[in-house]
Amino acid sequence: MNKNKESKKNTKHLFYLFLGFTTFSIITISLINLKNENNLNSQNLSYLKTSNYILNNYSEEAIKYFYKIAYYSEVEKSKQSIINRWEKDLKIYAHGNPPKEYINYLKINANKINSLKLVVNVFMVNDPRQANVDVYFGSKSNLDTLFNPSLNYSGIGILYSKGGRIDKAKIGVIVTDTSSLKVKYILLEEMIQTLGLVGDSFTDKESLFYEVGHNKYNDLTDLDIEILKLLYDPNVSSRTLTRKNYESLFEHLLPNVNREKKILKDWEKTTPSKSVLERIRRTCFDKDSVFRKFTGRTIKVNLRGEVFQKDSLIVSKIINGLNKIDYLQLKLMPLKSTNLPYDIEINFKQSNPKGEDLQWTTTREIDINNVMTPLLIKVHTNFYFNSTSTERQITSSLYSIIYTSIGPHKEKEFIGGLNYLIKDKILIPKEYHTVLEILYSNAFGSGLSLTEFDKIVQSYEK
Repeated sequence: MNKNKESKKNTKHLFYLFLGFTTFSIITISLINLKNENNLNSQNLSYLKTSNYILNNYSEEAIKYFYKIAYYSEVEKSKQSIINRWEKDLKIYAHGNPPKEYINYLKINANKINSLKLVVNVFMVNDPRQANVDVYFGSKSNLDTLFNPSLNYSGIGILYSKGGRIDKAKIGVIVTDTSSLKVKYILLEEMIQTLGLVGDSFTDKESLFYEVGHNKYNDLTDLDIEILKLLYDPNVSSRTLTRKNYESLFEHLLPNVNREKKILKDWEKTTPSKSVLERIRRTCFDKDSVFRKFTGRTIKVNLRGEVFQKDSLIVSKIINGLNKIDYLQLKLMPLKSTNLPYDIEINFKQSNPKGEDLQWTTTREIDINNVMTPLLIKVHTNFYFNSTSTERQITSSLYSIIYTSIGPHKEKEFIGGLNYLIKDKILIPKEYHTVLEILYSNAFGSGLSLTEFDKIVQSYEK
């Protein structure tokens, strides 16, 4: 009897121990979850504040451009997971006793940067031991001892950073056979990129970061200044602006972020047919199975060679028709404007009157690894015609040249496939119209791979 009482007492004791442990565990787990939830809410609130602040203080164009320039390294040819910026003033020392005008350019550029009133300043020092930015002038062979000799450059900047904080940098400028004025602008570009804007661009032709293989005489544009101020905005934490967070915050402005979802949503409206999608697959991807298109705000068309006013009027008529397609904006440059930047160039060349029918040869300039997104940079066409060519033939050929230049560059069946009406109307077949409508939608970003495209088509057809 005593044993039973003792047993019941032990059982009761164990029960209360179990109940107490369980209660403690539940309370502990609840507190941990509450803490995690509070941390998550605090983090989400921080991201929301950052997003709203940037959207309220910077243009959408700047937000998109910042993504291309701040998160891609021109030197390393790769995407960067974090932004890099200085937390202390930049102290520049020019090595090798350069000419006084080069020193003066450094001072002018430093004053230009300082006038933007960033949280850091730039100034010259006379003692190399005080410097954290070293500048070198010389020939390519001389500079190759200090920089990567495999790179092709007229100016180059290297950053030394840790955890997003830049502590040191060096700049090299090739001055052999380089005009003094060009040295000034090469220096400006490298000084700005040394501040942390490390990428190049093929989209904004006026920008200091525009890359055409050789630096141009570009100054800072309003857009350049805006993204530089965003980089050094004291209200924006570099820890918050990782590339992953930036993509999450501004997904709606960045075409290549979550593009499968965006494309499928877009196709719900346009409802492309199977034949249209198959045409895109067959004609729009380069040899490396990547789709590329012009991504600038306006596609500039330049005519040169033996071109007459009537040819210009035909091209203008074609452009007006194409510009009715959503998101597509072409612009005909004034005749004989060969020195202005362009995207599409058509060189008119008169062939032997007894020669073959109208023909043309096209060269596409594409980017592979210089920027965040693979792009179509330029298209150059030699257009051969003769004195017996009719207006209808010339119009049909020019339409085909422009159509294939802006996207479906492998298209063959399109040649001569237009319904051309004399009364100022050029009708493009509906399927071709739909192809361009899809390609130049905001959702269909340049850089889309063929594998991604096939996956999206499979999801769409389900």
